[in-house]
Amino acid sequence: MLEFLSHPIIGIVLMLGILIFVHEFGHYIAAKACGVGVEVFSIGFGPNILSFTRKGTLYQIACIPLGGFVKLAGASPIENVPSYFEGQEMYKASLWKRAFILFAGPFANFLLAGAVYTGFAMNGIEYRAPVLGWVKQDSPADKAGLLPRDQILSIDGKDIKSWADLEKFVSQSPGKNLRISFLRDSKKLSTVATPAVVLKENHIGEEKNQGRLGILFGFISPVVTVSESNKHEIKTGASITKVSYESSSNIYESNISTWDQFLKAFQNLLAAGSKTIDVFTTEKNLKKLDQTNLGNIKKHTLFIGELYEKFRINKNIKNSLNLYQVEEFIAENYGLHHSLFTIEKVEEPADKSLKVFDRIIKLGNKKITDLFDLIVTLEENNKSFIDITAERQGNLIKQSVELRQVIQQKASGKENRFILPVSFLGVTTYPDPFVERYDNIFSAASYGLKQTLENSAMIVKALAGIVSGSVPVQSIGGPILIAKVAGDSVKAGWDSFLRLLALISINLWVVNLIPIPILDGGQLVLVAVEAIRRRPLSQKAMENFQKLGFIMIMALVVLSTYNDLNRFWTSILSEFVGYFK
Repeated sequence: MLEFLSHPIIGIVLMLGILIFVHEFGHYIAAKACGVGVEVFSIGFGPNILSFTRKGTLYQIACIPLGGFVKLAGASPIENVPSYFEGQEMYKASLWKRAFILFAGPFANFLLAGAVYTGFAMNGIEYRAPVLGWVKQDSPADKAGLLPRDQILSIDGKDIKSWADLEKFVSQSPGKNLRISFLRDSKKLSTVATPAVVLKENHIGEEKNQGRLGILFGFISPVVTVSESNKHEIKTGASITKVSYESSSNIYESNISTWDQFLKAFQNLLAAGSKTIDVFTTEKNLKKLDQTNLGNIKKHTLFIGELYEKFRINKNIKNSLNLYQVEEFIAENYGLHHSLFTIEKVEEPADKSLKVFDRIIKLGNKKITDLFDLIVTLEENNKSFIDITAERQGNLIKQSVELRQVIQQKASGKENRFILPVSFLGVTTYPDPFVERYDNIFSAASYGLKQTLENSAMIVKALAGIVSGSVPVQSIGGPILIAKVAGDSVKAGWDSFLRLLALISINLWVVNLIPIPILDGGQLVLVAVEAIRRRPLSQKAMENFQKLGFIMIMALVVLSTYNDLNRFWTSILSEFVGYFK
């Protein structure tokens, strides 16, 4: 069923049908309430399939299911009005009634979006908790003393409920000192961090300075890569499941599901003066936070002896080791590394140079320590080749690796990008999201209103950016884009479809109020002019106003369709050819 509905044509019919029907129904209800006659209320366009007449109004279902329309009696003084609706003409209604009827269509779209968000709130909103998965070394977050698993509570006194809240606040605060309150081991602490300033394109296509703390959501899995296998029997690809160590006649055990837990346990045993640690592994690659069905468990004893003190002396470390130093200690003395950049699968054209189990260390001259480094370095390189230094069977190799060219669609248009076509043995694992339910209809409606207003403001900002030139016109989308995303959203599930429905409904609410002739906003301008002049414009002026509106709308349709074809021409052509295979 979902496969059928996910076809772009079906997706756009379903989505536009709902959106336009709701819009026109808003006009219909308002007209009825104001005593203005409605000649036709149609679901769909074209010849009718089914119809009936009640109190002078023709209600019909038409053959083209792309929304619908409402025909008001006497929308213009030159129109012929059925005798049933004499005295109920739109042009004879008071100014406030006409304004109300015009406004009701867009407002119905506003209410639809609010209702969708309210429904989500009643059903439960999933949030990613604002818990730090990894902190980039020497990043603003690291310098502020933040650690993996710290839960952010507030920034500058504002509650941070989700990872999205955290990202938004930090992104909007480049170079600003932020007072961050967080929870660590059930203790409430605070620090000050200053996000780095990065010039990036935001979600509406503007090039703006954004803040970056150097934090990642999600944890590195405890899958290991072994560079010196002669020291123990742990093999590349094994997953650490548990560690145990003895200190002062006490035995400590800790289940491991993420790499930082392994580092923390090792940090504790070094501080406690333990001379050995038992590491339990399974050959199964645990790519999720799952301690069930571990398979065959093997025990490995790692001897510490004097290695810890020698390491501290060599590195001139006077205090206990931090997590980065613990990671370095483990790598130097046992050849154990996380597998975040260990290749599990390599595809063309990079397979000419790279092999499975190669552990990437550098891209160009930059050492890769986390996903930030990998992504940013590839973006900055933006060439078909890049020098990669990797460890292969204990040896360092440096070679020029060919990258795969891809076309990336951004708000500003298409960009050629070069990616490294590999998948890695270690992955980032994510904690389960928490769900917040609004059992009270009023609190749920408040959430729905807040989301609708915030998204309305975002769209207004984007439109203002297009006018000012800060947002590229390539970001404007049309019917092909709507068809594509509508089909994709149904394929992803009804949750995604409804979210997209709400967002496009908000677009209709905002765009229809723009003072462009033909649109509701343009008609509201005419009502306002009539109120100021105390008489309507001449029929010729009205006609010229409508012609101007038609030209503007057609220009917008041509531009948006051009942008859509530019975005999706390749996929449209392949699908068209597919019909004849």
